[in-house]
Amino acid sequence: MQEEEQVREVIIRKLEAAKVKDFSTLASLYLIDSRLTKFKDFPPYRRLEGQEVIAHEELNFAIVGDFDYKIKEFKVSLYGDFALVTFLIDYKGILVNDYTFEGRSFSSSSRATIALKKEKDKWLIVHEHFSKLF
Repeated sequence: MQEEEQVREVIIRKLEAAKVKDFSTLASLYLIDSRLTKFKDFPPYRRLEGQEVIAHEELNFAIVGDFDYKIKEFKVSLYGDFALVTFLIDYKGILVNDYTFEGRSFSSSSRATIALKKEKDKWLIVHEHFSKLF
């Protein structure tokens, strides 16, 4: 498999793991140390770091039902053992309130930039930045 395809596969595995709430697979796609960072397109609007990134990923996807997505304009740029991925993403789901058993539909479109580093022949996410399209 070519490097670009391996990187693309990491992004697809991330989204598919979120879709089915497979949090162990989701966490395995990140280089989890103090250098891991993320900016999200919904609160909190501050930089998340290290293990906090994984905790927020699990929390966010735990309360979303029927998550689905569509990726457009996917591009991988390789720089040795570093990869930069950019794309547009449309996503939707239902925010579920476990206390009231009620749900609220949502949909959004965002720009995404994801940086990956190759560690021991495995591509891992080291930074994500999502920003809403208005």
